[in-house]
Amino acid sequence: MGYLGKYFRRHYRMFFLAIIILMLETAADLTQPYLMSSLVDDGVLKSDLMHIYRQGGLMLMLTAIGAVFAFSRNIISNTVAAEFAKDLRRDMFSKIQGFSMEEMDSFSRGSLVTRLTSDVTQMQNFAGGMMRIFVKAPMIFLGSLFMTWRLDPRLAMVVTAVIPIVVFLMYLNVRIGYPLFRRMQTSLDTVNDRVREYLSGVRVVKSYGSEAAESRAFDGASGKLAYDSEAAMRTMSFFSPMIALVLNLTLAVILYLGGMFHSKGEVMPGQLMAMVNYMTQLLFSIHMIGNIFNVFVRAKASHERIDEVFSSTGGEKDGESELKGQVSSLSFDKVSFSYPEGSGICAIQDISFTVRSGETLGIIGSTGSGKTTVANLLLRLYDSEDGTISLSGMDIKSIRLSSLRRKIAAVPQRPVLFSGTVRDNMLWGKSDATDEEIRKALSLADAIGFVDSSSEGLDTRVGRGGMTLSGGQKQRISLARALIRRPDILILDDSFSKVDAVTESRIRESLKSEAEDMITVLIAQKITSVMNCDKILVLDKGRLCGLGTHKELLAESMEYREIYRSQIGEVEDGAR
Repeated sequence: MGYLGKYFRRHYRMFFLAIIILMLETAADLTQPYLMSSLVDDGVLKSDLMHIYRQGGLMLMLTAIGAVFAFSRNIISNTVAAEFAKDLRRDMFSKIQGFSMEEMDSFSRGSLVTRLTSDVTQMQNFAGGMMRIFVKAPMIFLGSLFMTWRLDPRLAMVVTAVIPIVVFLMYLNVRIGYPLFRRMQTSLDTVNDRVREYLSGVRVVKSYGSEAAESRAFDGASGKLAYDSEAAMRTMSFFSPMIALVLNLTLAVILYLGGMFHSKGEVMPGQLMAMVNYMTQLLFSIHMIGNIFNVFVRAKASHERIDEVFSSTGGEKDGESELKGQVSSLSFDKVSFSYPEGSGICAIQDISFTVRSGETLGIIGSTGSGKTTVANLLLRLYDSEDGTISLSGMDIKSIRLSSLRRKIAAVPQRPVLFSGTVRDNMLWGKSDATDEEIRKALSLADAIGFVDSSSEGLDTRVGRGGMTLSGGQKQRISLARALIRRPDILILDDSFSKVDAVTESRIRESLKSEAEDMITVLIAQKITSVMNCDKILVLDKGRLCGLGTHKELLAESMEYREIYRSQIGEVEDGAR
């Protein structure tokens, strides 16, 4: 049962209540043909009006009771199925939130969306069906078979002989259909990935006029989904009519034999009517069982895909210690790291440095030199393979993630804002922040001007991903969101790349007073952004090429001098 066990334990009372009501409803349905037989044979044929009224009234009462049971069962089953799906989605989302970045990278984003939506819906449909037709159909089948044997064993033998044929067709249906439906869900993942990629890069697509290429790529993914869907549906389209054909032929044989027996006086009219009704119920239940297997095939494929999420055994490895007090120092001691899905080349190799409270560490290097990797390791989005990263002398692997990340605020290279207002986004940094605190943080980031220029102020709508703001405005709000936390460590990952030099200068002046007790890690492409840092770390292809002040590096680091020369010009003797 795997991950499903806890959901069964959570909802089993309502589940069994629905099953009990379903059994009562089925008993009412199975009793109707028997009462009709008595009404015809003992009432109509014998002209016993009282018996007709009595049996007819009993049939009406059972019909009403069955309707009440069906109504109650539908309400309970729909409620339980919806609650099950809600719990499953919530737990899946929590599991995904706990994924390490290695695990997150192993699933495509579109695949995770499909598993949270389409696959959970398939499981919800199956769970709801279990409390409706999935249990009722076998009960109707067994009850009708028992009653047909009781009424006329000769006709019952015909049905019994057909059952192995139907079971074999159902087996083939599952055997052939399951891999097709699993492949269909995988194709749906690809379509979701294409849509997600287009929507996230729509501005680039439009600016390059690449709509036609995107349409071709989407058509390819959509065509693959259509092909796989058609293959799965063709399987269902073949087996369902085949089962229906076998069942209808069986019913025709029963009607023919029943007519012969009646003409010989071996079967009473009411008995034959009851037999036909039971046969109809029995054959209908077999047909429904065939449909159950169709739903089961889809649910089985979805179940395994969901189970892959829950079975992922990695997750972020939490520490056990709390990081208390102000962080006094940050140090890397011979740290090396390679990304799991990379080419095997170290992202950073044998990096060592120490920076203390109140100091600013600048990190500079060419694209792909490992600058952002340092920030990722510090946040423990990934764990280093070799070496030790310490805060105030404590190995960060021993620190609780919640405690570690409370001390750090990061402004990523590509700022991420959420749909809502400016205030909503600021509250991500500090959930209980007052408007005064929000305005102060926005002022520090030089963002209060354009916020106040809007008639709605802090209630200005941002839009999904900050789409209503310019790149520089998004960076400044992202910076303000980090500053409102008053972190011990502030990571600025190329956070001034989209603001002009004057604005960057104003922000730096504002940050000086705030950074007195803060460790600031400033990652930048522009050498002018790091020239005034207390220490500058120079990286090249993951290797440490220099560590010191601007003046020291000009004198000692060839790589730093080359960056200076390419961005500013020749190094004058007095600048060294």
